[in-house]
Amino acid sequence: MSNKKRSIGELDLIEDFLFTEASADKEASEILMRLIIERATNIKVGKLVIETQKTMNGVDTDCHGIRLDVSVQEVTEEEGKTIQLFDIEPNNIKKVHLPKRSRFYQALTDVRLLETGVDYARLPDMWTIWILPYDPFKRDYMLYSVKNRVEECEEIEYNDGVRKLFLYTKGKKGGTEALKNLLTYLQNSKEENAVDEELRRLHSNVERLKCSKEIGVKYMQMQEVIKYQVEEEVEEIIAEITPKLTEQITQQVTQQVTQEVTQQVTQEVTQQVTQEVTQEVTQQVTRQVTEEVALRMARLTKVLLEEGRFDDLKRLAEDKEYREKLLSQV
Repeated sequence: MSNKKRSIGELDLIEDFLFTEASADKEASEILMRLIIERATNIKVGKLVIETQKTMNGVDTDCHGIRLDVSVQEVTEEEGKTIQLFDIEPNNIKKVHLPKRSRFYQALTDVRLLETGVDYARLPDMWTIWILPYDPFKRDYMLYSVKNRVEECEEIEYNDGVRKLFLYTKGKKGGTEALKNLLTYLQNSKEENAVDEELRRLHSNVERLKCSKEIGVKYMQMQEVIKYQVEEEVEEIIAEITPKLTEQITQQVTQQVTQEVTQQVTQEVTQQVTQEVTQEVTQQVTRQVTEEVALRMARLTKVLLEEGRFDDLKRLAEDKEYREKLLSQV
């Protein structure tokens, strides 16, 4: 793990904060979304309407809702009617069931695309484009295209208007040279990776956003908020796991002490001495375990904050196995 704290100037577009800011900026978002859509689908699109962080509630109050990172509609020039819809989702967390999550996003979006009494044929096509820094299918493709089909007769076209694309930023196979260049830039948003005119325009806007005082302040505030949240969660985690660790270690130490004492004194003295030693050992182990856990959590929190791994920080309090995995690394 690196101990270098990342500044906003070192962020890449694949990261949530910078991607969200670029998507919300009028000029940058038009360039970015058009590049992603056209290079991923090989389709030229016309007028785009872009919405960021769009929240859709469930069909009822007790049903699960969603938040689309970026929702892009291609619309007609005159009437503004939706021709096709693109849901663009960068995702840095591996522990997500992407196929079923994508299915749910599409279903909840469809509910809102078709008004009462309108024929199903009017339902616009929908593309879900996932941008991933990890390989979701372990085949080293930069582009995985998914659509429904008739299993018994693959030559039959089953066109329900739904396509799902999974873009792997480090993939070596498939795709086009233009898509590869875009994915490389999203993963590592440096000037040397802006290798064509469109990417250079995008890079110019990304640099403008990184130099914005307003966005810089927002980035610092976000880090502060996450830092305080993590500190509170760390305290709760320590309070939760310390008694369990203390009890486990105390039992092991007490058992060992009891065996040693038994060899030297009678049964009556053993009981008295063991009780006294157990009490002393319990207090000592409690202090040692508390200090050790706190120290390890502090080291882990410091490293994650300095690396800007905010998604990992948020998972510490919720995912016990993932927390233990991270703690084993510090």
